[in-house]
Amino acid sequence: MTLVVLFNGQGEQRREHVDRLLADPPSDLAAPLRSALEELGLKLEALTHEQLFPNRVAQPVICAYQLATWRTLASRLPQPGLYAGYSLGELTAFACAGAFPPVETISLAALRARLMDEAVSAPSGLVAVLGLTERAVAALCKKHGAEIAIRNGADHFIAGGERMALSDLANEALRSGASKTTVLGVTTPSHTSMLASAATRFGAELRTRMRDRLHTPVLSGVDASVVRSGPAAASALETQICRTIDWAACMEAIAGFHPHAVLEIGPGTALSRMLRELDGGIEVRAVDDFRSLDAVERWVTSRV
Repeated sequence: MTLVVLFNGQGEQRREHVDRLLADPPSDLAAPLRSALEELGLKLEALTHEQLFPNRVAQPVICAYQLATWRTLASRLPQPGLYAGYSLGELTAFACAGAFPPVETISLAALRARLMDEAVSAPSGLVAVLGLTERAVAALCKKHGAEIAIRNGADHFIAGGERMALSDLANEALRSGASKTTVLGVTTPSHTSMLASAATRFGAELRTRMRDRLHTPVLSGVDASVVRSGPAAASALETQICRTIDWAACMEAIAGFHPHAVLEIGPGTALSRMLRELDGGIEVRAVDDFRSLDAVERWVTSRV
């Protein structure tokens, strides 16, 4: 009986996720998170909703929330057969699979965010484009100096680039027949070549910390390959910073794994919704769908 666990990326974090983290913070996870925030002149307890979205706040906070949530659930649920993570969530997925200690993961998330910020000099970000083919979105990206950052489906793409360019791209996409465009709550052009220098620097740091083997396989975001070793995990985490994430391929791979249940740790419910749209027969829910972790436990254990 197989459980697959997913970790989301940035964009759906809310103050309530911080409140959950503060309600029962594991001390070893709280210390590096507080340290990362104090470098920015911020305190965890006082974070506002708006302060949760800059890259250097979002990444360590989300990582800590995911690690703390899964640590609580892991002792109550069957061992997963597979982990997968969307964007930042891939870092958490590898940590949970044993690539490096959880306490180091938060400092790695903070480092990842800082390196990504340092790699760009102009306001940048991501925009979702729905309702156009990949060829059409690629043409718009080329015209406006952007790149496809994430492939979520046949007509669902995330483009990354400078803010002004993305605004022009979104407007032209709507004129070209896109059903919807949405500016995401992300402040860097994640998964584009604009972050190549950040990827190289992060990869060098990862290789000094990575353990040799993983106790649970993880899907690589860029190509949905199954990663089982530390060196391959370091390569995957480096590459995904500056190359397109193929989440559509990851979802196909998850469906082919024939899981009895898929649980999204979040924050948010985007991954579970996309997977449900791909295959309505998959039993998939997000932690944020439930009122308590007890309810999450009951749902998973009734299926796995």
